[in-house]
Amino acid sequence: MWPCLEKAGALAALVAVAAAQNSEARFRGRRLSQNSSDPALECGGLELVQNEECREPVLWAAGGGKWDPAAASWYQNMESIAGVSHTQANAADYQRLFYCAPPGGKWCGLPPCSGCSSPPCLDCFAGNQLYAKQRPGCAANDTSVGCVPPETAMGYKGKHWPTTEITGINEMHIFLIGDWGGLDGSLDTAENRPEMIAYDWGRQPGPSVFPRSRWNKPHTERLCGHKQFVECFNTRGAPPCIPDCGYVEGVDDQPQLLVAEAFKERAALVDPQYILNVGDNFYWGGIEKTCGTPMNQISYPTKHQFDQIFEGVYQGPGLSEKPWFSVLGNHDWGGFKFDNGWDQQLSYTWFSDRWVLPAPYYKTTIVYKDLDFDVDYYFLDSNFMDAMPPEEDPSHNMCSSKNNNPDATCESTGGSESVENCPHWLFGGIRVELLGEGTLC
Repeated sequence: MWPCLEKAGALAALVAVAAAQNSEARFRGRRLSQNSSDPALECGGLELVQNEECREPVLWAAGGGKWDPAAASWYQNMESIAGVSHTQANAADYQRLFYCAPPGGKWCGLPPCSGCSSPPCLDCFAGNQLYAKQRPGCAANDTSVGCVPPETAMGYKGKHWPTTEITGINEMHIFLIGDWGGLDGSLDTAENRPEMIAYDWGRQPGPSVFPRSRWNKPHTERLCGHKQFVECFNTRGAPPCIPDCGYVEGVDDQPQLLVAEAFKERAALVDPQYILNVGDNFYWGGIEKTCGTPMNQISYPTKHQFDQIFEGVYQGPGLSEKPWFSVLGNHDWGGFKFDNGWDQQLSYTWFSDRWVLPAPYYKTTIVYKDLDFDVDYYFLDSNFMDAMPPEEDPSHNMCSSKNNNPDATCESTGGSESVENCPHWLFGGIRVELLGEGTLC
């Protein structure tokens, strides 16, 4: 995607400029180290080893590539991330873009410390970091579970989410949904993650599909494998798509949207009071970011995926502003990993006015005041069933040594400290802690 720079002198000059823009910040006490490979670095110049992969495309873009006829498409996220158009952006702005949402996948491991057009340069929202905030109706000094996020993702495990009171004597309705979240093919993934694109035309706004397989009705014979199904998506059902895949254009290519339309149509008729969401909210592996983002912050992938897969899909009369009481599915933990951004789905509880997922385990009560009854809900996480010894079943094992990095950890946010500890943490640790605290029972 990126033409090579023909003159080494031009590359060296731009490296020098970018390095100068960042030199000042090295002395401001940002946990910065003289060791360029220090994992504690929060920001740094293009000359550092963490930015080796993105250095050439960043400097090419800033040095003239931004005038390429296709540049507006390549750098379409520049305005929202750096607060400046792609034609006005400097090298620090392009480094910021390639840190937050790298077009073409050449990720910058560090954002710039200074020199960007809309400081501070470390966030991905043009200097306006998104924060998980105090929810509506909370007093300014209220720090309870229903008002502010916890210090770590497990801080509210087993706690009671504030009781909801529903008035009226009319017929009441509850909607239930699960396994609904598609792929966000329009997200430029960071951290050297693969794009969430399963077929040739999967880079589009809104949810796209992960074509898995097709079986007969008793589920005893597989009729169409994943690769064959992808081929049907690529050709939109035309040959060489095999008939056994049963691909139907207009159905298979937009299942989440079709279900959502039925959901909205029914909601407009019966006005449900709330939605129970049983998980698998984002395919393939939940929020495409490593766990550990501070609980009071919303990351760029989190905002992008929620906008494309949730907020932009489930709106309308009877749905907007209704609470979604949610749990995590195995895909939300990471599918066959345990260190994806599951904690960010919890954080979103205090960014949204309707998403409710304060912990993997929690409870709440719905009081139907005028009908004189109430309902206690217990939201449990059964994903320990997909937490096997690391060497087993890499296709379904969240603790897989094949798919998790050897140094994978979510310890900073209260999760598993290692791949080896993962099965115990998911199967034993959470359950023992919860029962020991006596909060759910």
